[in-house]
Amino acid sequence: MPVLIPMEPEDHVIVDEDFAQVLARHWRRGWSIRREPQGLRRPALIIPNGMRWKDRVRIARLVTHAPPNRFPQHLNGDVLDCRRANLRLVVSRGEAGSVPST
Repeated sequence: MPVLIPMEPEDHVIVDEDFAQVLARHWRRGWSIRREPQGLRRPALIIPNGMRWKDRVRIARLVTHAPPNRFPQHLNGDVLDCRRANLRLVVSRGEAGSVPST
């Protein structure tokens, strides 16, 4: 069952229930949505305990266990939908930003 996690006023990220439980155990606060220069919203998890913004971890990368040379692609084009069924790993950053053709 999908879980909506509030991020900022009027925004939320969608994750699977089991992943929401993992996040709740490890990260009690520190959620933020980064606004990309192109205006895209990429959900990011800010790790608490004084870590810097550049040390963030993106939720889609956590969900997919993406290695450094792979990029999560949101199949429906919604970057706030981080359910496993909506993510797949691709080899190029440009491919990750595009919606696959059906």
